[in-house]
Amino acid sequence: MLRRAFIAVGVCAALMALATGCGRKLTANLGIGNQPPSVQMTVAPPEFGGDSALRRVSWIGTDPDGRVDHYLVARDPRDMDRVDDTWRAVLATEQSVHARRAMPLGLAGGPVGHRLQVLAVRAVDDQGAVSAPVWRAFWDQNVAPTVTIVSPRPSRFLLTYVGTSFRVTWKGTDPDGPNPTHLVKYKFKLLEDNNQEFPLSVALRTGGLDSLRRFYAPAFAGWDSVPGDTLTHFFKALDIGHDYLFVITGFDVAGDYDPVFSFDSNVLRLRVTGAPPSPRLTLANPWFSHVQMYGEAPSDSQTAVPLDAPAGQVVPMSWSAEPAVSAAGVMFRWAVDIASVFDEAPRHSEKNDLNHWSAWSATATSIELEPEHGANANLDRKLYVEAQDDIGSTSLEVVQIHYVRSSYNRELLIVDDTRRVPDIVRPFYPDTIRYPTGPWPNAAELDTFLFARGGVPWRKYPAGTLSSAGLFAGYDFDTIGTRTGAVDNTPPLELLGRYRHVLWIVDEVAPTFREPPSSPGTPMCALRWMSEPGHENTLAAYIRGGGQVWLLGGGAATATLIDQTSYGHSATGDIPLPPGSMMYDLVHWRSAFSIEPVTAEFASTSSPALPGAPATLERRSAATDPIPPLRNSTSFYPSHVTTEYLSQPNSILEPLHGGLEGARPLASVLDTLYRTQDAEQRPCMTLYRGQENAPVVFSGFDIWSFPRAQCLQLVDAVLQGYWGLARGITVSGAGNGPHRKPTRVAARR
Repeated sequence: MLRRAFIAVGVCAALMALATGCGRKLTANLGIGNQPPSVQMTVAPPEFGGDSALRRVSWIGTDPDGRVDHYLVARDPRDMDRVDDTWRAVLATEQSVHARRAMPLGLAGGPVGHRLQVLAVRAVDDQGAVSAPVWRAFWDQNVAPTVTIVSPRPSRFLLTYVGTSFRVTWKGTDPDGPNPTHLVKYKFKLLEDNNQEFPLSVALRTGGLDSLRRFYAPAFAGWDSVPGDTLTHFFKALDIGHDYLFVITGFDVAGDYDPVFSFDSNVLRLRVTGAPPSPRLTLANPWFSHVQMYGEAPSDSQTAVPLDAPAGQVVPMSWSAEPAVSAAGVMFRWAVDIASVFDEAPRHSEKNDLNHWSAWSATATSIELEPEHGANANLDRKLYVEAQDDIGSTSLEVVQIHYVRSSYNRELLIVDDTRRVPDIVRPFYPDTIRYPTGPWPNAAELDTFLFARGGVPWRKYPAGTLSSAGLFAGYDFDTIGTRTGAVDNTPPLELLGRYRHVLWIVDEVAPTFREPPSSPGTPMCALRWMSEPGHENTLAAYIRGGGQVWLLGGGAATATLIDQTSYGHSATGDIPLPPGSMMYDLVHWRSAFSIEPVTAEFASTSSPALPGAPATLERRSAATDPIPPLRNSTSFYPSHVTTEYLSQPNSILEPLHGGLEGARPLASVLDTLYRTQDAEQRPCMTLYRGQENAPVVFSGFDIWSFPRAQCLQLVDAVLQGYWGLARGITVSGAGNGPHRKPTRVAARR
C-alpha cells in the first residue's frame, strides 16, 4: 500500500509539473542541479497465434544525476505533448500489444480498416522531473513509421522565427521495414493563421494535433507529396507577421502512415519576420580572433575586420558559425578579393580561382592563404567567408589582410608590460616622494634596475644618491611601455617588425588587472588584451613572421590564457594549455602549467644553447645585494619567487633537417634551461628552437628577484650568448639604483 500510494503521489507530481499554472511544482522540477531523465523503447518481433499477433514493448530509463523512480505509460494518449489523465504510473518496464495480422492494403492514400494503437512512456526521476515521451504506434501488427523534423528544431516550448523564405529538413524511419531509414513517401502541409479549413487555434488546444490528424487522414488530401528520397523543402514568399504550422507525416511500404503528431517531432510552429536570426561567424588564426556580434547579411559595402599579417608568410584562417536557435547545421563558402559578393559564377579551379566563391560545404572551415608574389606581393587582400544555415539565413564576414614587411633594422625592443606601483610625490613636498611600500621594485625602481645609464643623481632621493647601471645598459635597445591610456595598447606589427629581437616583460600581478587599456587607474596589460577573444596578438604574428622573442616576468603564460574559455585548474590543480593559444602554438608548452610561489633556487640545465648562464638563480639576500634607498630588508629581500612552470611532461619532437621525407629521425626541439631546485625539478625556463616558428625563450619568473650579478649573467647569456648582441660598456654586479631611459618609440596606433 505504501508503494502504491507513493506512485500515486508521483504521477500527481508529474501531472502538476507539466500542467500550466502549477508554479510551485514546476519550480521544484526545474530546480538548479536536477537534470531530467530519458527513456529508450524497443519492440520485439511479432509472435503469431492464429489471426492475432503479439508485440512485446520494453523500455529503460536513465537519469544523469539520480535514479529513475517510476514510469508514466499511456495507451492511445489524448495529447503526446502533455500529461493528462490518460497517463498512469507504473514500475513495470514492459507491456504487450495485441493486434490482428496484417490486412491487405487499402487505398493508396493510407490504411483502411486497420486498427491503430499507440503506446507512450515517460520516465520520472527521484526528484519528480519527467522525461520527454517515447512511443510506438501500431497499425495492427505493423509498427508505424515515424517522421522527425531535423531543422528547424521543433519544440513545444519555442516559437521558431524564420524569414519570408526558409528551408525545412526532416528524416523518416520504418522500424520493421526492409530499409529502416527510408520511407516510400512524405506528405506535408503549411497551415497559415488565417486558414479557414482547419484553424490554427484548434490545433494548439489540448488534443488539437490529433484532431488535425483525424481531419485529414487517411488520404491527407490537399497536402504536398514528395518521394521518400526527398528530405527537404524550401518555402518562399511567406507573409511577414503571420504564424504558420508545418505538419509532416510519412508512409511505409505497407501503406501505413505516422499517426502521432507532436510539437517535439513532426509539427513546427513558425512566425515569419523580416529579418530572421542569421548564423554568427567566428574567425581565428594563431594571432587573431573575431566573433560577429550579430549575423550580417551579405553586402558589397560591408565593413572589413582589419588583420595585420607578416609579409611573405602563409596566413592560416579557420571559421565556425553558431546557427540561429532553431537551425541545426551550417554550410560555408569563401573567396578572396571577389568582385561582388553576389557574383555566383562558379570557380574554374577550386585551388587557383580564389576570386569566385568556393562550393558550399559543411566541412570547408579553414584555408592556408598562400602569399602573393611579384608585383602583388605587398598588396592588401580581402578574405570573404559566408555561412548559411539549413533554414536559409545567411551571414558574411570580411577580413582585410594588411601585409607588413618587417625591416629588422634595429636590434632590440624591450616592452615593459608590467603593472608595478608608481612613485607618489609627498603632498606639500614636491621634491620628495613617499617611501615606497610593498615588494621591491615599484615602477620607477624597476625602470632604474633595468635601464639606468648609471652614475646619474637619483631624483627626489637623498642628496648624493647615484643610480647604478641597469641590466641592459650598453645594449642597443629601445623601450616602450603599455600604460599608454589608449583604447588599444597593442604595439603595431609594423613597430615590432623593426626589431630583430623583442624582450617582453609581464610581471606576476599584471594579468590580474581587468580594466580596459584606457583606464586611468591600473589598466589591463597588453599581452592579456591581445590574447582576449576578438583581438589581434601582434606579438604572435611577429613570431610567425620570423622575429625572436624572450618572454619573462612570471605572468606571461597567465596573461595569454586567463580570458580563454578553457582557462581553469584541472582536478590536479594544473592549468591546461589548449591548442590555439600562444603558449601552445608558439612557446610549445603543450601539457599543463602551474603558477605559485617558489622558495627553492632555480638550477640551470647547462644547455649548450645558453652559454654563460649562471648555474643557479638564488633569491636575493643581504649577502649578495645591499638595500637600496628608502627600502628595508622586509620589502627588498623576497621570501619567494612567483613562478610559472610546466607541471606535466612536455616533450616536443620534430624531424631533423635533411634525409628522406618520412624517414628522418626525430629530435627534441624544446630545451629546458632552468628547473626549480626542489624534489619536483619543474621546468620554468625553456627555449623552443624548432621549425614551426622562430625561436622563443620563455622564463616563468622575473629578472629582479635574484642577486644582481646573476641577473646580469642571465641577461648576457640570452642577449649575447644566444642572440649574439653586444654590450657596449662593462656593467658590474654591484649596486641598485631611476634613470633616463634610452630612446622611446610610440605605442599603439
